[in-house]
Amino acid sequence: MAVTKRIEKRLDTLNELSEHQVGEVEDFAEFLRMKAQCRRTSKGFRNIIKLEGLWKDLPFDITEEDVREARRELGQQIAQRAGKTH
Repeated sequence: MAVTKRIEKRLDTLNELSEHQVGEVEDFAEFLRMKAQCRRTSKGFRNIIKLEGLWKDLPFDITEEDVREARRELGQQIAQRAGKTH
């Protein structure tokens, strides 16, 4: 009986959400399902692709300053877009 009440409460909550929000709940639930499935497997999350050194043979140098500048520019672009949507 307690399980039925919990399910009904969750359904009531979902009914109060917008279609977009319900989609986000579905995406998150799928993420949790996949996360649990990975934990049940022997490999789990340990099967990660290592990207270290991926660009080491390419003929260009990226400095820490280049990375900081790119992050600053991206942050400004995000802030500008966020300001336009509100």
